[in-house]
Amino acid sequence: MNPANGGDFLKSMVTLCGTCVIAADVTFKISGKNPAQMLRFGIPPDAPYHLQQFQDAHNSLAEARTHLLAHGLDYEFQTAEEVIKLLQPVMAHLARARTTLIVPKKRSFEELKSAAHRRHFVPPLPADLSASFYIQAHKMIFALYQVLPGAQKFDCFQAEVSIPWLTETLVLMTVALQTCQQLLDKMSIFTQNLDLSPKPFD
Repeated sequence: MNPANGGDFLKSMVTLCGTCVIAADVTFKISGKNPAQMLRFGIPPDAPYHLQQFQDAHNSLAEARTHLLAHGLDYEFQTAEEVIKLLQPVMAHLARARTTLIVPKKRSFEELKSAAHRRHFVPPLPADLSASFYIQAHKMIFALYQVLPGAQKFDCFQAEVSIPWLTETLVLMTVALQTCQQLLDKMSIFTQNLDLSPKPFD
């Protein structure tokens, strides 16, 4: 992974398999120490780091597919309203899946320091450090947080790497949303034309 704002302080090598980081080797130069101290830790194969964003996006796409297939492949729609009623939840699930990958959910420092979260890193991190992996658009980002002495603030050091198949995935989601929106617009115009059709005078 390439340093984003960690410079020479943070170096990391990561193995991503499917939706999990199955191995990591991280070296961090602890700032504020004189002389500088080096901290090295990783992720063992028996405790992979699960990227929940992938699972959440998958769940949203699965919901979209369920709505699409609810009537069966051979169903013939009779009205524009039926098509609109189908498209609206499908688009909502597609948008949610896309947003999940683009805008990572923020976690508090307390959440990141929880035992359940910290169990992934070996050896255990010092009390003033925490770390996380997350997805942001086409990149996977590793963030290391260091609490500042005597303050309720922390420094954040980051490294990142581009994932080509994520770029393709986001493009396909965008195309799917645009296609649904175009069809929705056409159906809406169709229903408006029906409503505005000339009516005979009494």
